[in-house]
Amino acid sequence: PSIEDFSEIKNTCQKDKLGDASISLFGCYTNSKIYIYGISQDVLPGAIESTSAQELLHAVWARLDNSERRNLSSTLLSVFNESEPAFQKDINVIYSEDDKIEEIYTRAATQLETLPDILEAHYSRVFTNRTDVVKHYKSYAKIFDSIEQKLTKLSDELTTLQTDIN
Repeated sequence: PSIEDFSEIKNTCQKDKLGDASISLFGCYTNSKIYIYGISQDVLPGAIESTSAQELLHAVWARLDNSERRNLSSTLLSVFNESEPAFQKDINVIYSEDDKIEEIYTRAATQLETLPDILEAHYSRVFTNRTDVVKHYKSYAKIFDSIEQKLTKLSDELTTLQTDIN
């Protein structure tokens, strides 16, 4: 893995430049290499750890044979379909059908606390304690959740003010 500044991540991880890159907000796996944005732990605690885990899983997925991918895919789709809308949102909006299963594979392991036994057994080959990985994700995701709540509140206030002004 390579820890990089934001400009390097932007240049390296742009899908239109590299074709088959797996992109996330803080890193990517492309050309068999992991790139991680070296954001300060003070700003987003857990972001580097969580992103590293997710990008590692892209590398693992790339090395799985087609049979193992097929065996995991139906369970991954079930997990996705039964998950919260927040988990589904980015995957549905950003990723094509071809990339969707791989992204579910990487995000389920790093973001969801509870998974079916077949997935837990599979991910235990990669992580000794997947719960810690999820904790890292949640520690920085709560910051984004808080900002989103503030934005919603401000938007509601603006709507009320616009009504009052009219």
